[in-house]
Amino acid sequence: MKRTHKRITKRQLFFVVITVVCIFLLYFFIHKRTTSVTFIVLQDAGYYASLIATGEVVPPERIHLAAQITGRVQYIHIKEGEIADSGDTVITIDPRDYQLEYERTLARERSALIRLEQAQTRTRREAELAYSKAEEEYKKTEREYKRQQNLYKDRAISLSAFENTETEYSIAQRQLESAKLHYESYQPGGIEITLLEADLHENRIERRAAQLNLEYTKLRAPARVRVLLLERELGELVQAGEPIGILGTLDRTEIEVRIDQRFSRLGLVGTPADIWISGDPERKWNGRVVERKPRADAARGVRTSIVALEETTDELVPGTVVSVQLIAKEPESAHLIPETFITTKNGETGVWTEENGRATFIRVSIGQRGESGVVVRGDLSGGMSVLKPAGLSEGKRISLRMEKESDYEI
Repeated sequence: MKRTHKRITKRQLFFVVITVVCIFLLYFFIHKRTTSVTFIVLQDAGYYASLIATGEVVPPERIHLAAQITGRVQYIHIKEGEIADSGDTVITIDPRDYQLEYERTLARERSALIRLEQAQTRTRREAELAYSKAEEEYKKTEREYKRQQNLYKDRAISLSAFENTETEYSIAQRQLESAKLHYESYQPGGIEITLLEADLHENRIERRAAQLNLEYTKLRAPARVRVLLLERELGELVQAGEPIGILGTLDRTEIEVRIDQRFSRLGLVGTPADIWISGDPERKWNGRVVERKPRADAARGVRTSIVALEETTDELVPGTVVSVQLIAKEPESAHLIPETFITTKNGETGVWTEENGRATFIRVSIGQRGESGVVVRGDLSGGMSVLKPAGLSEGKRISLRMEKESDYEI
Protein backbone atom coordinates (compact mmCIF):
# COMPACT_ATOMS: atom_id res chain seq x y z
CA MET A 1 0.00 0.00 0.00
CA LYS A 2 2.77 2.45 0.80
CA ARG A 3 4.52 1.90 -2.57
CA THR A 4 1.27 2.59 -4.45
CA HIS A 5 0.81 5.89 -2.60
CA LYS A 6 4.29 7.09 -3.62
CA ARG A 7 3.69 6.43 -7.37
CA ILE A 8 0.50 8.53 -7.37
CA THR A 9 2.26 11.49 -5.77
CA LYS A 10 5.04 11.52 -8.37
CA ARG A 11 2.56 11.25 -11.22
CA GLN A 12 0.53 14.15 -9.90
CA LEU A 13 3.63 16.20 -9.44
CA PHE A 14 4.65 15.49 -13.03
CA PHE A 15 1.30 16.65 -14.41
CA VAL A 16 1.39 19.78 -12.28
CA VAL A 17 4.80 20.70 -13.61
CA ILE A 18 3.77 20.02 -17.20
CA THR A 19 0.63 22.11 -16.75
CA VAL A 20 2.56 25.06 -15.31
CA VAL A 21 5.12 24.93 -18.10
CA CYS A 22 2.40 24.85 -20.77
CA ILE A 23 0.59 27.74 -19.19
CA PHE A 24 3.82 29.71 -19.03
CA LEU A 25 4.70 28.91 -22.64
CA LEU A 26 1.21 29.78 -23.81
CA TYR A 27 1.29 33.06 -21.90
CA PHE A 28 4.75 33.84 -23.28
CA PHE A 29 3.71 32.90 -26.82
CA ILE A 30 0.56 34.99 -26.74
CA HIS A 31 2.21 38.06 -25.29
CA LYS A 32 5.24 37.69 -27.50
CA ARG A 33 3.12 37.65 -30.66
CA THR A 34 0.39 40.17 -29.68
CA THR A 35 1.09 43.91 -29.32
CA SER A 36 -1.18 46.22 -27.38
CA VAL A 37 -1.63 49.52 -29.26
CA THR A 38 -3.30 52.88 -28.78
CA PHE A 39 -5.86 53.81 -31.42
CA ILE A 40 -8.36 56.39 -32.57
CA VAL A 41 -11.68 55.81 -34.30
CA LEU A 42 -12.38 57.77 -37.50
CA GLN A 43 -15.71 59.49 -37.59
CA ASP A 44 -17.93 59.04 -40.64
CA ALA A 45 -18.08 62.74 -41.55
CA GLY A 46 -16.91 65.00 -44.35
CA TYR A 47 -13.99 67.31 -43.80
CA TYR A 48 -14.35 71.03 -44.52
CA ALA A 49 -10.91 72.17 -45.52
CA SER A 50 -9.81 75.47 -44.00
CA LEU A 51 -6.75 77.64 -43.91
CA ILE A 52 -5.69 80.45 -41.60
CA ALA A 53 -3.65 83.10 -43.37
CA THR A 54 -2.46 86.61 -42.65
CA GLY A 55 -4.09 89.44 -44.55
CA GLU A 56 -3.89 93.21 -44.80
CA VAL A 57 -6.85 95.57 -44.96
CA VAL A 58 -6.76 97.54 -48.23
CA PRO A 59 -9.14 100.17 -49.60
CA PRO A 60 -11.38 98.94 -52.43
CA GLU A 61 -10.16 101.88 -54.55
CA ARG A 62 -7.18 104.17 -54.14
CA ILE A 63 -7.58 107.78 -55.24
CA HIS A 64 -4.52 109.91 -55.88
CA LEU A 65 -4.84 113.43 -54.51
CA ALA A 66 -3.01 115.75 -56.93
CA ALA A 67 -2.51 119.50 -57.16
CA GLN A 68 -4.02 121.30 -60.17
CA ILE A 69 -2.04 124.49 -59.51
CA THR A 70 1.34 125.50 -58.16
CA GLY A 71 1.54 126.88 -54.63
CA ARG A 72 2.47 126.25 -51.03
CA VAL A 73 0.46 124.13 -48.60
CA GLN A 74 -1.37 126.54 -46.31
CA TYR A 75 -3.59 124.19 -44.26
CA ILE A 76 -3.96 120.43 -43.73
CA HIS A 77 -7.56 119.99 -42.63
CA ILE A 78 -7.73 116.17 -42.44
CA LYS A 79 -4.69 114.20 -41.32
CA GLU A 80 -3.52 110.70 -42.25
CA GLY A 81 -5.86 108.00 -40.97
CA GLU A 82 -8.81 110.36 -40.60
CA ILE A 83 -12.06 110.15 -42.59
CA ALA A 84 -13.27 112.84 -44.98
CA ASP A 85 -16.82 113.05 -46.27
CA SER A 86 -17.56 113.86 -49.90
CA GLY A 87 -16.68 117.50 -50.61
CA ASP A 88 -14.61 118.02 -47.45
CA THR A 89 -11.44 120.04 -47.92
CA VAL A 90 -8.38 117.91 -47.22
CA ILE A 91 -5.62 120.44 -48.07
CA THR A 92 -5.65 124.16 -48.85
CA ILE A 93 -2.97 125.71 -51.08
CA ASP A 94 -2.19 129.38 -50.43
CA PRO A 95 -4.97 131.18 -52.42
CA ARG A 96 -3.79 134.82 -52.19
CA ASP A 97 -2.18 135.13 -55.64
CA TYR A 98 -5.10 133.31 -57.23
CA GLN A 99 -7.58 135.52 -55.39
CA LEU A 100 -5.88 138.67 -56.77
CA GLU A 101 -5.85 137.29 -60.29
CA TYR A 102 -9.53 136.41 -60.00
CA GLU A 103 -10.38 139.94 -58.85
CA ARG A 104 -8.41 141.46 -61.75
CA THR A 105 -10.17 139.31 -64.35
CA LEU A 106 -13.51 140.04 -62.69
CA ALA A 107 -12.83 143.81 -63.01
CA ARG A 108 -11.91 143.45 -66.69
CA GLU A 109 -15.06 141.47 -67.34
CA ARG A 110 -17.19 144.13 -65.68
CA SER A 111 -15.52 146.87 -67.75
CA ALA A 112 -16.17 144.95 -70.96
CA LEU A 113 -19.77 144.43 -69.93
CA ILE A 114 -20.20 148.17 -69.23
CA ARG A 115 -18.75 149.04 -72.64
CA LEU A 116 -21.12 146.66 -74.33
CA GLU A 117 -24.13 147.92 -72.41
CA GLN A 118 -23.20 151.53 -73.25
CA ALA A 119 -22.85 150.61 -76.91
CA GLN A 120 -26.22 148.89 -76.86
CA THR A 121 -27.93 151.89 -75.23
CA ARG A 122 -26.32 155.34 -75.21
CA THR A 123 -23.92 154.93 -78.12
CA ARG A 124 -26.55 153.24 -80.23
CA ARG A 125 -28.96 156.12 -79.48
CA GLU A 126 -26.30 158.65 -80.35
CA ALA A 127 -25.57 156.83 -83.60
CA GLU A 128 -29.27 156.70 -84.36
CA LEU A 129 -29.63 160.46 -83.79
CA ALA A 130 -26.55 161.19 -85.88
CA TYR A 131 -27.93 159.01 -88.67
CA SER A 132 -31.30 160.77 -88.56
CA LYS A 133 -29.61 164.17 -88.66
CA ALA A 134 -27.38 163.14 -91.56
CA GLU A 135 -30.42 161.80 -93.38
CA GLU A 136 -32.29 165.07 -92.94
CA GLU A 137 -29.27 167.06 -94.07
CA TYR A 138 -28.90 164.79 -97.08
CA LYS A 139 -32.54 165.19 -98.11
CA LYS A 140 -32.26 168.96 -97.73
CA THR A 141 -29.08 169.09 -99.79
CA GLU A 142 -30.59 166.76 -102.37
CA ARG A 143 -33.57 169.08 -102.90
CA GLU A 144 -31.27 172.07 -103.28
CA TYR A 145 -29.07 170.13 -105.68
CA LYS A 146 -32.02 169.25 -107.92
CA ARG A 147 -33.27 172.88 -107.86
CA GLN A 148 -29.83 174.23 -108.76
CA GLN A 149 -29.53 171.58 -111.44
CA ASN A 150 -32.70 172.80 -113.12
CA LEU A 151 -31.59 176.43 -112.84
CA TYR A 152 -28.27 175.57 -114.41
CA LYS A 153 -30.05 173.83 -117.30
CA ASP A 154 -32.09 177.00 -117.81
CA ARG A 155 -28.85 178.96 -117.59
CA ALA A 156 -30.24 180.87 -114.68
CA ILE A 157 -27.09 180.30 -112.60
CA SER A 158 -23.45 180.01 -113.34
CA LEU A 159 -21.47 176.82 -113.58
CA SER A 160 -19.46 177.67 -110.49
CA ALA A 161 -22.60 178.16 -108.41
CA PHE A 162 -23.96 174.78 -109.60
CA GLU A 163 -20.66 173.06 -108.86
CA ASN A 164 -20.70 174.42 -105.30
CA THR A 165 -24.15 172.96 -104.76
CA GLU A 166 -23.05 169.66 -106.34
CA THR A 167 -20.07 169.49 -103.94
CA GLU A 168 -22.30 170.07 -100.90
CA TYR A 169 -24.63 167.33 -102.14
CA SER A 170 -21.75 164.84 -102.47
CA ILE A 171 -20.52 165.68 -98.97
CA ALA A 172 -24.00 165.19 -97.50
CA GLN A 173 -24.27 161.85 -99.32
CA ARG A 174 -20.98 160.58 -97.87
CA GLN A 175 -21.91 161.76 -94.39
CA LEU A 176 -25.21 159.89 -94.63
CA GLU A 177 -23.46 156.70 -95.68
CA SER A 178 -20.98 157.05 -92.81
CA ALA A 179 -23.73 157.74 -90.28
CA LYS A 180 -25.67 154.74 -91.58
CA LEU A 181 -22.68 152.41 -91.24
CA HIS A 182 -21.97 153.76 -87.77
CA TYR A 183 -25.61 153.26 -86.81
CA GLU A 184 -25.74 149.75 -88.22
CA SER A 185 -22.52 148.76 -86.43
CA TYR A 186 -24.30 149.26 -83.10
CA GLN A 187 -27.28 147.14 -84.05
CA PRO A 188 -27.41 143.44 -82.95
CA GLY A 189 -24.89 141.64 -85.15
CA GLY A 190 -23.17 144.89 -86.08
CA ILE A 191 -19.40 145.10 -86.16
CA GLU A 192 -19.01 147.26 -83.05
CA ILE A 193 -21.41 145.17 -80.99
CA THR A 194 -19.76 142.00 -82.26
CA LEU A 195 -16.30 143.25 -81.23
CA LEU A 196 -17.52 144.33 -77.81
CA GLU A 197 -19.32 141.02 -77.30
CA ALA A 198 -16.14 139.14 -78.29
CA ASP A 199 -14.14 141.23 -75.83
CA LEU A 200 -16.65 140.48 -73.07
CA HIS A 201 -16.57 136.76 -73.90
CA GLU A 202 -12.77 136.69 -73.75
CA ASN A 203 -12.79 138.45 -70.38
CA ARG A 204 -15.38 136.01 -69.08
CA ILE A 205 -13.19 133.06 -70.08
CA GLU A 206 -10.24 134.61 -68.25
CA ARG A 207 -12.40 135.23 -65.19
CA ARG A 208 -13.70 131.64 -65.18
CA ALA A 209 -10.16 130.27 -65.53
CA ALA A 210 -9.02 132.43 -62.61
CA GLN A 211 -12.06 131.34 -60.60
CA LEU A 212 -11.29 127.68 -61.35
CA ASN A 213 -7.68 128.13 -60.23
CA LEU A 214 -8.96 129.75 -57.05
CA GLU A 215 -11.22 126.75 -56.44
CA TYR A 216 -8.26 124.43 -57.09
CA THR A 217 -6.56 125.89 -54.01
CA LYS A 218 -8.89 123.61 -52.02
CA LEU A 219 -8.22 119.91 -52.57
CA ARG A 220 -11.49 118.16 -51.74
CA ALA A 221 -12.47 114.54 -51.15
CA PRO A 222 -14.43 113.19 -54.16
CA ALA A 223 -16.32 110.70 -51.94
CA ARG A 224 -16.31 109.42 -48.38
CA VAL A 225 -12.70 108.37 -47.99
CA ARG A 226 -9.93 107.76 -45.51
CA VAL A 227 -6.70 109.73 -45.91
CA LEU A 228 -4.07 107.01 -46.33
CA LEU A 229 -0.99 109.10 -47.12
CA LEU A 230 0.04 112.76 -47.33
CA GLU A 231 3.38 113.50 -48.98
CA ARG A 232 3.55 117.25 -48.25
CA GLU A 233 3.71 119.29 -45.05
CA LEU A 234 2.71 122.84 -44.20
CA GLY A 235 4.62 125.44 -46.20
CA GLU A 236 5.97 123.00 -48.79
CA LEU A 237 5.75 123.94 -52.46
CA VAL A 238 3.70 121.71 -54.76
CA GLN A 239 3.70 121.83 -58.54
CA ALA A 240 0.66 121.57 -60.78
CA GLY A 241 -0.09 117.93 -61.55
CA GLU A 242 2.07 116.65 -58.71
CA PRO A 243 0.50 113.87 -56.55
CA ILE A 244 0.55 114.82 -52.89
CA GLY A 245 -1.57 112.15 -51.20
CA ILE A 246 -3.54 108.91 -51.45
CA LEU A 247 -7.17 108.45 -50.41
CA GLY A 248 -9.01 105.17 -49.93
CA THR A 249 -12.71 104.73 -50.54
CA LEU A 250 -14.88 103.37 -47.72
CA ASP A 251 -17.81 101.85 -49.59
CA ARG A 252 -16.70 98.43 -48.30
CA THR A 253 -13.86 96.83 -46.32
CA GLU A 254 -11.51 94.57 -48.30
CA ILE A 255 -8.60 92.39 -47.24
CA GLU A 256 -5.74 91.20 -49.43
CA VAL A 257 -4.75 87.61 -48.59
CA ARG A 258 -1.79 85.70 -50.02
CA ILE A 259 -2.44 81.97 -50.16
CA ASP A 260 0.05 79.15 -50.71
CA GLN A 261 -0.56 77.74 -54.19
CA ARG A 262 -1.05 74.26 -52.73
CA PHE A 263 -4.26 75.52 -51.12
CA SER A 264 -5.26 77.99 -53.83
CA ARG A 265 -8.67 76.28 -54.17
CA LEU A 266 -9.58 78.00 -50.89
CA GLY A 267 -9.02 81.36 -52.56
CA LEU A 268 -11.74 80.91 -55.19
CA VAL A 269 -14.47 83.54 -55.49
CA GLY A 270 -17.33 82.80 -53.11
CA THR A 271 -15.28 81.03 -50.43
CA PRO A 272 -16.55 82.13 -46.98
CA ALA A 273 -14.10 83.56 -44.46
CA ASP A 274 -13.83 84.58 -40.83
CA ILE A 275 -11.72 87.66 -40.06
CA TRP A 276 -10.32 88.88 -36.78
CA ILE A 277 -7.60 91.24 -35.63
CA SER A 278 -4.51 89.22 -34.83
CA GLY A 279 -4.36 88.64 -31.08
CA ASP A 280 -8.09 89.30 -30.58
CA PRO A 281 -9.95 86.23 -31.91
CA GLU A 282 -13.06 86.98 -29.83
CA ARG A 283 -14.05 89.86 -32.17
CA LYS A 284 -14.78 88.40 -35.61
CA TRP A 285 -16.29 89.57 -38.89
CA ASN A 286 -17.79 87.49 -41.67
CA GLY A 287 -16.61 87.87 -45.23
CA ARG A 288 -16.30 86.19 -48.58
CA VAL A 289 -13.72 86.02 -51.40
CA VAL A 290 -14.84 88.50 -54.08
CA GLU A 291 -11.81 88.57 -56.37
CA ARG A 292 -8.86 86.40 -57.29
CA LYS A 293 -5.82 88.01 -58.83
CA PRO A 294 -5.18 86.54 -62.28
CA ARG A 295 -1.45 86.00 -61.81
CA ALA A 296 0.46 84.16 -59.11
CA ASP A 297 3.71 85.21 -57.50
CA ALA A 298 5.95 82.46 -58.86
CA ALA A 299 8.91 83.49 -56.71
CA ARG A 300 6.93 83.10 -53.50
CA GLY A 301 4.57 80.38 -54.68
CA VAL A 302 1.43 82.25 -53.64
CA ARG A 303 -1.85 83.44 -55.14
CA THR A 304 -3.60 86.60 -54.01
CA SER A 305 -7.31 86.81 -53.24
CA ILE A 306 -9.47 89.72 -52.06
CA VAL A 307 -11.89 89.11 -49.19
CA ALA A 308 -14.73 91.60 -48.63
CA LEU A 309 -16.54 91.97 -45.32
CA GLU A 310 -20.30 91.51 -45.38
CA GLU A 311 -20.63 94.75 -43.40
CA THR A 312 -18.30 97.75 -43.42
CA THR A 313 -16.58 98.74 -40.19
CA ASP A 314 -14.37 101.65 -39.17
CA GLU A 315 -12.37 99.35 -36.86
CA LEU A 316 -10.46 97.81 -39.76
CA VAL A 317 -8.54 100.68 -41.31
CA PRO A 318 -6.30 100.17 -44.37
CA GLY A 319 -2.95 98.78 -43.31
CA THR A 320 -4.37 96.74 -40.41
CA VAL A 321 -2.96 93.21 -40.26
CA VAL A 322 -5.66 90.60 -39.65
CA SER A 323 -6.05 86.84 -39.50
CA VAL A 324 -8.29 85.28 -42.14
CA GLN A 325 -9.70 81.76 -41.96
CA LEU A 326 -10.89 80.53 -45.35
CA ILE A 327 -13.37 77.66 -45.18
CA ALA A 328 -14.23 75.37 -48.10
CA LYS A 329 -17.83 75.63 -49.31
CA GLU A 330 -18.20 71.85 -49.80
CA PRO A 331 -16.93 68.96 -47.64
CA GLU A 332 -14.07 66.84 -48.94
CA SER A 333 -13.64 63.07 -48.76
CA ALA A 334 -10.83 63.25 -46.23
CA HIS A 335 -10.09 62.77 -42.55
CA LEU A 336 -8.23 64.76 -39.95
CA ILE A 337 -5.68 62.63 -38.06
CA PRO A 338 -3.06 63.53 -35.43
CA GLU A 339 0.37 63.67 -37.01
CA THR A 340 1.69 61.06 -34.51
CA PHE A 341 -0.51 58.42 -36.21
CA ILE A 342 1.06 58.97 -39.65
CA THR A 343 4.16 57.00 -40.63
CA THR A 344 6.09 55.70 -43.63
CA LYS A 345 6.70 52.20 -44.92
CA ASN A 346 9.16 51.47 -47.70
CA GLY A 347 9.18 55.15 -48.59
CA GLU A 348 5.37 55.41 -48.76
CA THR A 349 3.27 57.54 -46.44
CA GLY A 350 0.36 55.87 -44.72
CA VAL A 351 -1.38 54.79 -41.53
CA TRP A 352 -1.79 51.50 -39.70
CA THR A 353 -5.30 50.15 -39.24
CA GLU A 354 -6.77 47.10 -37.52
CA GLU A 355 -8.33 44.28 -39.52
CA ASN A 356 -9.33 40.99 -37.87
CA GLY A 357 -6.96 41.62 -34.99
CA ARG A 358 -3.96 42.30 -37.22
CA ALA A 359 -2.13 45.44 -38.32
CA THR A 360 -2.67 46.56 -41.92
CA PHE A 361 -0.83 49.42 -43.67
CA ILE A 362 -2.89 51.77 -45.88
CA ARG A 363 -1.29 54.36 -48.12
CA VAL A 364 -2.62 57.91 -47.83
CA SER A 365 -1.90 61.32 -49.35
CA ILE A 366 -1.15 64.22 -47.06
CA GLY A 367 -2.95 67.55 -47.19
CA GLN A 368 -2.56 70.65 -45.10
CA ARG A 369 -1.33 70.55 -41.54
CA GLY A 370 -2.79 72.47 -38.65
CA GLU A 371 -3.00 72.55 -34.89
CA SER A 372 -5.85 70.01 -34.98
CA GLY A 373 -4.00 67.49 -37.11
CA VAL A 374 -3.18 66.52 -40.68
CA VAL A 375 -5.64 66.14 -43.55
CA VAL A 376 -5.26 62.67 -45.12
CA ARG A 377 -6.96 61.12 -48.12
CA GLY A 378 -7.02 57.44 -48.90
CA ASP A 379 -8.98 54.21 -48.51
CA LEU A 380 -10.31 55.21 -45.09
CA SER A 381 -13.85 55.25 -43.74
CA GLY A 382 -15.76 56.15 -40.63
CA GLY A 383 -15.56 53.65 -37.75
CA MET A 384 -12.10 52.45 -38.81
CA SER A 385 -9.47 52.17 -36.06
CA VAL A 386 -6.19 53.93 -36.81
CA LEU A 387 -3.23 52.76 -34.74
CA LYS A 388 -0.20 54.37 -33.22
CA PRO A 389 2.57 53.13 -35.55
CA ALA A 390 5.32 52.29 -33.04
CA GLY A 391 6.51 48.63 -33.38
CA LEU A 392 3.94 47.59 -35.96
CA SER A 393 4.50 45.44 -39.05
CA GLU A 394 2.23 44.01 -41.72
CA GLY A 395 -0.03 41.26 -40.32
CA LYS A 396 1.21 41.60 -36.76
CA ARG A 397 -1.31 40.50 -34.16
CA ILE A 398 -2.52 43.38 -32.06
CA SER A 399 -4.87 44.07 -29.23
CA LEU A 400 -6.56 47.42 -28.94
CA ARG A 401 -6.19 49.09 -25.61
CA MET A 402 -9.43 49.53 -23.83
CA GLU A 403 -8.23 52.95 -22.73
CA LYS A 404 -8.34 54.76 -26.06
CA GLU A 405 -6.36 57.90 -26.68
CA SER A 406 -9.40 59.65 -28.17
CA ASP A 407 -12.24 59.34 -30.57
CA TYR A 408 -10.90 61.86 -33.03
CA GLU A 409 -13.58 63.99 -34.55
CA ILE A 410 -13.50 66.39 -37.41
